[in-house]
Amino acid sequence: MQIKRFHCTAIVCLVLSLCLTGCGSFDKRTPVVKAYDKAKAAYNQREYNTAVAGLTSFLENYPRSSLASLSRFYLAETYRQMKLYENAIAQYDDFIVKNTYTPLVPTAIYWKAFSLQQLDRYDEASSAYNSIILHFEDIAPDWAYCAEQRLIQLAPSLVE
Repeated sequence: MQIKRFHCTAIVCLVLSLCLTGCGSFDKRTPVVKAYDKAKAAYNQREYNTAVAGLTSFLENYPRSSLASLSRFYLAETYRQMKLYENAIAQYDDFIVKNTYTPLVPTAIYWKAFSLQQLDRYDEASSAYNSIILHFEDIAPDWAYCAEQRLIQLAPSLVE
């Protein structure tokens, strides 16, 4: 009788604990993924100061993670959204150097050029836009087209 009561109590406790914890649906993400997701969520919610802190911390704590390159890219994006163009340019450069063959490189070069343009560094912006057209026209035609449009817009500033 004691054993049956023990088993019933154990089963009730197990069922209650499963129900109280979401019936076993606990968060299975690793600490690395959780840290990245938290920082990226801040970026998505336009909480840029929180995103900068989270992404910077992520890169300091997990520099060799497979998510480090995305963190670097979103850190650059965050600085650009904050209009901290010098910081954005530095992060885009870091991303481009460390991720030469990833699909986000044309995007990073485009937004680096945009940031340079915002700082009136027209020659550098022009060079970056031209590099997209020259090196990525076949694999990133949309970015090449956007770069061409920016060059047209930039032309009067280059004459000065």
